[in-house]
Amino acid sequence: MSVAATWSEGWQLVENDCQLRTQKRRETDLAAGVVKGWLEQADVSSLSIKAHFVGLSAFTNQTGDESGSFTYHVGNGVELTFASTSNNRYLCTRDKVQIDDHVDGEGWEHQTWEKVAKWEVVEGSYYEAAIPAEGDAYDDLTPPPPPVP
Repeated sequence: MSVAATWSEGWQLVENDCQLRTQKRRETDLAAGVVKGWLEQADVSSLSIKAHFVGLSAFTNQTGDESGSFTYHVGNGVELTFASTSNNRYLCTRDKVQIDDHVDGEGWEHQTWEKVAKWEVVEGSYYEAAIPAEGDAYDDLTPPPPPVP
């Protein structure tokens, strides 16, 4: 927890999510006179947690910090420990303090941690095309040529 307060609860799980993301990759090989492209996919895991506090006296931003394990409450007095099973650690991408009562310094800290798995090439997505002649357009709006067999 990155807040100093008179009283605080442990972390509570808000959401544990995993999404498959896709990105386009493109390289230009001037020597060969071709543009090469392909799609890559990776699992992106995100963990959202929050903690309640009273009497806030200090706050340290954890955005950019890394962690491989988390302990949080999930209800009925149950506390879980969650750990990454790979060398790929979670990165804090959001650390927000929300003050609900400015007299008592009461509020919530919200954090989002993300981990991106290794990007893998999507089978059948590779293509090559000649570099466009000067003045011809070639951008992300131009559909790629059919895949190379």
